[in-house]
Amino acid sequence: MTLPVEELVGKEREVQEKIMQKHSSVVEAYEKKSGNKEMESRVGAIDRKIAVLRQEIHDLLEVIEEI
Repeated sequence: MTLPVEELVGKEREVQEKIMQKHSSVVEAYEKKSGNKEMESRVGAIDRKIAVLRQEIHDLLEVIEEI
């Protein structure tokens, strides 16, 4: 039993749409994950700068107390 060409084309389109939806989901998840890693990296760099600045403030306060 052969299916009409229109049915085959319709089924192929459905399959392609499902594949594209899955692809879109995977791409979105990857982009979100990549964005999170970039954000974590930025936050880590800022945290290190804050730690250095806190130490400098602590050192300056000690110098001021000695004066």
